[in-house]
Amino acid sequence: MSLTSDVMALLQTALTAADMRQVAYANNIANADTPGYQRMDVSFEDALQQALGLTRSASPGDPLAALTGADWQAVRQIQPTWVVAGGTLVDNNGNNVDLDAEMAQLATNQIRYNGLVQALRSDFDRLHAVIGGASGG
Repeated sequence: MSLTSDVMALLQTALTAADMRQVAYANNIANADTPGYQRMDVSFEDALQQALGLTRSASPGDPLAALTGADWQAVRQIQPTWVVAGGTLVDNNGNNVDLDAEMAQLATNQIRYNGLVQALRSDFDRLHAVIGGASGG
């Protein structure tokens, strides 16, 4: 595969993760008062960073520089997964949903999703221009 198709596939998988995360946050909000409910989340970015050989402290200067040396076989294998985010209790009834935190994460995830859509659209626009769609249509 080419770097362009690898990046497009990665963007698609990241969109899937963001979509799953929207569902998780919405479910968490809906169950904020359900006794014993444990909040859900989606695991994706940590596995992606590991496959790309990145660390959280890596410089964000040129994010695509890391992609050229990435193990794309490993990157293509990464899929978002549902996780139960247990741990601290927020309520006396065993529920660990913090409604304010969920609302903030929902908004942050929506911004991330919109950014991923824009990045994917830009890739398609570039391909369209290269194919010749910008010259006459």
